[in-house]
Amino acid sequence: MLKNIFVLLIVILFGGCSINQQYLKEPKKIEINDNLLSHVKYILYLIGKNDLQTLNNLYINHKYGLYEINVEDRKIVISNKLVLEDIDDYIGSFDIKNEDVNFYCSPYNDALYGWTQDGVFISTNIEQYLFDYMSEQHLEKQDFIKKVLENSVEVIVTYNIIFYLTKIEDKYYITLIDNVKTDCSNLGIE
Repeated sequence: MLKNIFVLLIVILFGGCSINQQYLKEPKKIEINDNLLSHVKYILYLIGKNDLQTLNNLYINHKYGLYEINVEDRKIVISNKLVLEDIDDYIGSFDIKNEDVNFYCSPYNDALYGWTQDGVFISTNIEQYLFDYMSEQHLEKQDFIKKVLENSVEVIVTYNIIFYLTKIEDKYYITLIDNVKTDCSNLGIE
């Protein structure tokens, strides 16, 4: 009898504790669809026309701006800007490929230096540059940075620009310019 009561209490205790447990879900990644691709193509068109005014008006969040990641003195430096001020207008192709592409630095063999492919590439595999930076920011910016980390795609225009396009409140914004991936001086950065 005592044994049955003890077993019943254990079952109730563990059953009651597990009822309110929420399972941790991996954040839903942004979906690469025709709507997103049409925005990427329009951004490429604006870059090709060097139309910074339209790019800034339509694709830069006026409240948070964008982050630019660079290497300075062998350290990753993240700066926050409210507008795009300068951009290279070279766009080799408007054909967007949904695949990963790599950049290789080779100080000893120029044949191994550069991109594995040419063109425009889109990927949901993003770098986590902002993760460490997030802890240094105010709570308001932390929420924005979390959105960037969870709802972005990386767009690579080889030999030109790498940017993150983030969906925020049903609009797409350029939220990050990555100047680190192709900077071979970052090889010794930890």
